[in-house]
Amino acid sequence: MKPITTFIAKLDDWCNPIAVKELRQAVQSKFVSGLLILFLVGQLVTMSAVVLARNEYESAFDTGRNAFMILFGILIGACMLFLPAYAAGRLIAERSSTNGDLILTTALRPRAIIWGKVASGLVLTMLAYSACMPFLTFTYLLRGVDLLSIFIVLAAGFIGNAVAVQLALFLACLPGPRQIRPIYALIGLGGSVVAFVCTLAFSAVVVGTGYEHFETKEALLFLALIAALGLLAFGFLLVLSVAILSPRSANRALPVRVYITGVWLIAWAAVAVWSLETQSTDPVRPWMIASLSVFSLALLIAVGERDALGFRVARTIPRRRLVRGVAFLFYSGAAGGVAWACLMQGLTALVAAGWHWSFPSFAANSFYGDMPDLVVSMLGGSLYVFCYCMTGAVLARTFFRSMGPSYSWAIATLVAGIAFALPVVGYILQAEVRRHGPGVWCLANPIILTGEFLEYRSLGLSFVAVWAGAAIVLNASWFRERLKAFRPPKATGGVR
Repeated sequence: MKPITTFIAKLDDWCNPIAVKELRQAVQSKFVSGLLILFLVGQLVTMSAVVLARNEYESAFDTGRNAFMILFGILIGACMLFLPAYAAGRLIAERSSTNGDLILTTALRPRAIIWGKVASGLVLTMLAYSACMPFLTFTYLLRGVDLLSIFIVLAAGFIGNAVAVQLALFLACLPGPRQIRPIYALIGLGGSVVAFVCTLAFSAVVVGTGYEHFETKEALLFLALIAALGLLAFGFLLVLSVAILSPRSANRALPVRVYITGVWLIAWAAVAVWSLETQSTDPVRPWMIASLSVFSLALLIAVGERDALGFRVARTIPRRRLVRGVAFLFYSGAAGGVAWACLMQGLTALVAAGWHWSFPSFAANSFYGDMPDLVVSMLGGSLYVFCYCMTGAVLARTFFRSMGPSYSWAIATLVAGIAFALPVVGYILQAEVRRHGPGVWCLANPIILTGEFLEYRSLGLSFVAVWAGAAIVLNASWFRERLKAFRPPKATGGVR
């Protein structure tokens, strides 16, 4: 009896206090009870209407399928619209000025806080599922839908709802004045609607095809890919939420960069196996495009990070030079973030090009165009992003020093906006441009590397290479100072 009591005591200690608090509030809340009653009434009315409206059950084989899609649409629509709003509203209320920012007055880590909020949202989702499960099971008896399809659809809906809840919590963690909160709410609503539509469309395909189409290897790989993408999006938003909720003096960038690097490696391993299995380079292309896009966005965010680390973070810097060089890429700081993003972009392009050169016969089985041409275009576009970001950093340090480095990303975005507006201005002002092509107006725009401007691509690559070289020279002293300052503080004779 004592081991059982000890195990229960340990299990009680492992329970997340935020999840316990949220679930206790949810049980006492009229919102959750009203939502469950609405579920039951809606499902009962829908099932009654379906049963009473159809009389030819002996010849109709789609009654169960149609009823299931209606019931599942009600379930997943309510879960994706109301539960994320409920979870985000609770977090915003706790972070408001009237409550004294209750998040900052607790001794819990931000990771425990966010995970508690997510766990409570997932438990409420399971509660809604359990309330609707008898009606969903009854559709199997009406024929037209199989159990395997039902389980796949329910799993997909649960993953989609988890992503919607985490997206709402991420938007609730974002800082900003009260006037900008409606914009965050619209983004969250749009994300929930997109997740709802995608989940419902996927469910219609799964239920319509039936279980016999999932016996092939390609179908199983497709389902695994959909589940993996949903879980990766959930994990990415979770890590970002924890980083945003952490104090400014904390090492915010470390978990985010470690997560993205780990996902990059795992995704490449899966893509490599897929490419070897299909004898084609087609799986490598979306991996390269997605990776370069993510690291370009990370580069834009990195230029706005702080330059100096706090004492508590500096104490954790490794003392070994080799380990410290690796840690420099993952610790918070603008210089380390820029170096990490540029290194990952270079590795992505190198791996994609090396894979193409290692297996030249795969090109014959590829549906899309030439891989080296895509690598050059994507790497050139990443180089343009690098130029925008580093030019914005130079302008911020030179002319807007009083604003601090946190606005470097905004200045870089302004530089990119000017570069994108130049072709339009040139087209309006000069008729010569309309007759003889973009000329010099598109040199600062990555559009010169694609589409109808391919004849100017070599000129654009030469221009962006010179621009990148100038940006490196202008930022070299700043980067050298940041690299030299990245070292642990010297030990003193006092208390350590």
